[in-house]
Amino acid sequence: MSSDHVDYVREGYLFYTGTQGHLKDYQKAYEYFSKGVEAGDSNAMNSMGVLYLNGHGVPKDPRTAISWFLKALEANENNFYACKNLGNIYENGTYVKRDVQTALRFYEHVIEESINHAPPYGDCCYSAGLLYLHDLKQYDVAESRFAKARTCRDVVGASAGIAYMCEKNLLSRYRTVGREERRKTAFSLYMEDAKKGDPFAMDCVARIYCEIGGFQQAVPWLEKAAALDYAPAKERLRNVRAHIRFTR
Repeated sequence: MSSDHVDYVREGYLFYTGTQGHLKDYQKAYEYFSKGVEAGDSNAMNSMGVLYLNGHGVPKDPRTAISWFLKALEANENNFYACKNLGNIYENGTYVKRDVQTALRFYEHVIEESINHAPPYGDCCYSAGLLYLHDLKQYDVAESRFAKARTCRDVVGASAGIAYMCEKNLLSRYRTVGREERRKTAFSLYMEDAKKGDPFAMDCVARIYCEIGGFQQAVPWLEKAAALDYAPAKERLRNVRAHIRFTR
């Protein structure tokens, strides 16, 4: 890979994001990514896919986007961002028929092949964890993927995923643990993601506070989650405030 087409991708990215003194300009981003594609750069191919997926500088065309992501993998099978993008597409099922196994194949490739666990490793671990949890009901495998995701500081939600399974007694290693002990463990895990700004985790922290009578302690977490427009927290906040007024 020559330094020239690495610079094409970098310049394209700067125009795409409007950073480092560059004005956001999707057309210029497209032009630079096109030059990178001509040079055979798989990152440029992936970036072209992102443009077509979002309709930035080009007509929105998910099918063309998918073809670019696949071309990126043909050029470099370890283009992890292309894997992540394809995994997201098959997981969500918006532009193709939803296919959990195909999504996992892309996510698991990143998990298995990533050496330094740089992005998007954590996102792929988290996404795989959700599929193992909700779709395949393979809870211990889901925990292992969430545990990997927790090692990445930029990932939010993995601790809450483990907390949910712990609280619901879905994990084999907690089967002999009593409910109160599991709730303590879950609370600690929810708190990790609540502090990172996850509204679901905030709501769960508040719920557990309410279960043990800590209604006043629940309010700040519910207010934060409600400010993020998390509907369950808004409803819980109304109920908790009513309870506090009634019991004064």
